[in-house]
Amino acid sequence: MKSFVFVSNRKNAGKTTVIMGLAKALSDKKIGYMKPFGERVVYKKKRLWDYDAAAMTRIFK
Repeated sequence: MKSFVFVSNRKNAGKTTVIMGLAKALSDKKIGYMKPFGERVVYKKKRLWDYDAAAMTRIFK
């Protein structure tokens, strides 16, 4: 299994958008997504989620 890490030295550089596009393009493959809590958190299903992680869950569910 190959792993990739996407980083940037700036906030809001588009990392999550790029990852969403890659995940969509590789939808026939088994992929995983991990992100620690960022600055934008949401409360969903009685739990705290990172906003981008919640968006990935919503899109790829």
